[in-house]
Amino acid sequence: MLWTATDSDSGSTAEATAGRPRGIRDRATRLLSGMNLVPLTIVVAAAGATRLAWIAIVRAQPVSDYLFYYRGAVNIATGHGFSMLDHPTAFFPVGYPAFLAAVFSIAGTDVGVMRFANIALWMVAAGLAFLLGVRVGGRAVGIVAGLIVACYPEYVIYSGLGASENLMVPLLLLFCVVMAGAPGGRLTPKRGLAAGVVLGLAMLVRSTALPVPILFAGYVVLRDRRALRGAAVMLAVATLVAAPWVARNRVVMGAPVMSTNGGYTLWMGLNPNATGGSMVKGGNPPWPIESVDSERQVNAQLMREAIDFVVRHPGDAVTLVPKKTRMLFRWAGGILVSSRAQTPADGSFKRTTPRTVGPLERRALNATRDNDWVFRALHATYLSLGAVGLVWALWRRRPGSDIVALIIGFWIVFHVTLVHGQTRFLVSVSPLLAPFAAYLAVSLARAVRSGLSRRRAPVVADPPLS
Repeated sequence: MLWTATDSDSGSTAEATAGRPRGIRDRATRLLSGMNLVPLTIVVAAAGATRLAWIAIVRAQPVSDYLFYYRGAVNIATGHGFSMLDHPTAFFPVGYPAFLAAVFSIAGTDVGVMRFANIALWMVAAGLAFLLGVRVGGRAVGIVAGLIVACYPEYVIYSGLGASENLMVPLLLLFCVVMAGAPGGRLTPKRGLAAGVVLGLAMLVRSTALPVPILFAGYVVLRDRRALRGAAVMLAVATLVAAPWVARNRVVMGAPVMSTNGGYTLWMGLNPNATGGSMVKGGNPPWPIESVDSERQVNAQLMREAIDFVVRHPGDAVTLVPKKTRMLFRWAGGILVSSRAQTPADGSFKRTTPRTVGPLERRALNATRDNDWVFRALHATYLSLGAVGLVWALWRRRPGSDIVALIIGFWIVFHVTLVHGQTRFLVSVSPLLAPFAAYLAVSLARAVRSGLSRRRAPVVADPPLS
């Protein structure tokens, strides 16, 4: 079942039946009303303030994947469709470029517009982390969770980059909030409709999410056979949301795929020269984006080579898993390289040239580089607290804990076995740990306070016997 709070530390999250609103709209109104509205506003404002300060100082330019997303969005907004180098493309999923294109069509195609759009997405993410935290353990947990997402350095830095994770994070948080509020832990058809829309959009943003609807549907049906209709609705809706893009690729690209870089990404993690990270011994092959035919053909070829490597060298594939895991969980200090790079003018997605940075920007970038050990320690602490808190929440059967564990577990296994380890890949799901790191911290604080209160309580002597 999808767990619903029933014990005393749930605060406003307990789902009782008598006298409580039953509709999704009523529950959302109750969750956002009263004493929750003020801390929610503070959390959202904090997320905006930290990121405005960062992009005011550091003017990161889009390079590599970020440049592809940005140029693809510009092409969509200017009426050329999702294209690259004067031909249609599907090398990356269309979700994030399509989102940026919608913003660009209103506010212009300047890189600064992209940064402000990312800030808005992270403000939404911080608010959703607050709401999920309220579901997990009450208002105090929600406040801490929201502030983690609002202020955590890695998330702040990504706001200035054209990364699809900026959109993926609020989508996955929204899915968890929707499902954590399921009354009685049931996936009803109405809630399945909402979940299907969100997961369908997530699939368009990062194709890694393709198996998530199937995994989640199987999980809820195994837990509760009454959820079969809701699971069917969720799967159908998620498929319908993604279907137009797959149909476009069948017609335009000649293959019914979400993206044509699946083979490239799989091969990066499964080949004789793989290192476990985003770099291959001897140098990475160039992206096959010269034409529609090259995208389709190289995608199929690299997919076959990766599968052949696993079949012929299963032991080598297994030995890469620890290396991929280490790469996946390390601190993302390397993303600051993008902050110093200039967007290449020749259309290259790999070559970049250093740009001139201002004195304040230089000090900010140097401070993050020179104190790398601080950020690595903070990163390890946050992930550890989040993991322990998630296990604690699972044991206490807190709402949403099983959903988050399923998503993060799948995400980790997928990347350390099938593709390669890159810290950016974890950013899509690591914010889901914020409510559970907060739950652990608040639980420990309450336990300490309760223990101190008992120690300070006066001892009342027994009355004398008569």
